[in-house]
Amino acid sequence: MRDLKARFLILLLIVGAGVWWLSKDKEETRMENIATVVTKKSVPAGVETIKLKTMLAKQADYNHTESLKKMNLVLKKFARRENTLKALFDHLQSEQKDPMVSHDSNEDTGEMAIIRTKTLWPGTRYFHAQYFGDGDGTGFLQHMSFEYKPGSSSMTDVISSLNDTFKLSAPLVTRDDYVKWELDDGYILWVMRMGSSDLKDDPFNAYSSADVGTIRVAIESDIHGE
Repeated sequence: MRDLKARFLILLLIVGAGVWWLSKDKEETRMENIATVVTKKSVPAGVETIKLKTMLAKQADYNHTESLKKMNLVLKKFARRENTLKALFDHLQSEQKDPMVSHDSNEDTGEMAIIRTKTLWPGTRYFHAQYFGDGDGTGFLQHMSFEYKPGSSSMTDVISSLNDTFKLSAPLVTRDDYVKWELDDGYILWVMRMGSSDLKDDPFNAYSSADVGTIRVAIESDIHGE
């Protein structure tokens, strides 16, 4: 009889412990759910996405600033009469920009070689260099240019970067959409914010309406001695 009562009491204790444990587990689950709801309510929908886009935009701006520096250094180093087409080609190849050379000639201009690239640094595109000479790769540079993405501050950013690279003197021409400087060694440097009319019928580059405001940076031989 006593053994029966003892077993009954043990069974009640086990059942009671089980009920207590289940109720405790439910309460913890309920509190976790409440915490999740509170957390979700405290962070409005889309905030994390906005933060990610902002971070990526800042990273892109940084990358594009670095791209400008690299392109300007290419212009400064290779837009000189002592540097050859081959030297520029080898440099672009070492930077993995996949340079390509094409040749053309006529009675008026003689032999001309053009270097373009398949890829370029982020935010820049349409690198283009023209050399005149005898077709042996040692001709002189007549034109070298690239383009930078359109944007509200793009013109200012390009000019600032060029000043840092070239230590420019006062410009020869200053307009809202065009600035020109005289360099040494018989070259001029200019920057132009391209309008819709500037994008029409380009023999080398493809454009759409989204390209209005693109900045073109160029160094050219000063044939007029301005």
